[in-house]
Amino acid sequence: MTTLKKEILDYSGKTKLSFTDFICNLIDLYGSSDEVIPSKPYISDQKTHKYLYEEKLEQLLSDLLTEDGKTMAYYVNNTHEARDKLAWHYDTVDGIGYITAV
Repeated sequence: MTTLKKEILDYSGKTKLSFTDFICNLIDLYGSSDEVIPSKPYISDQKTHKYLYEEKLEQLLSDLLTEDGKTMAYYVNNTHEARDKLAWHYDTVDGIGYITAV
């Protein structure tokens, strides 16, 4: 297991993370609470008030899920038709994203 995957397992304390929880964990672990550079797109976690620049998030997702895995995670979570039939979760023990039928 890579260090990145182990950090997510240790931090989350859960064996399964929804896409939203997975992203929030990445923001909490690798984000910052320093001042935002306004010209750079970012995503933030309202609970922790941390943010992560989109470029860094994309790199983390690619490293953890591969490019194809990242594309599928986005598709399942952002496409209404897919979301009605499929669910995506990240298994923190395996360090893999899974798609299951709803």
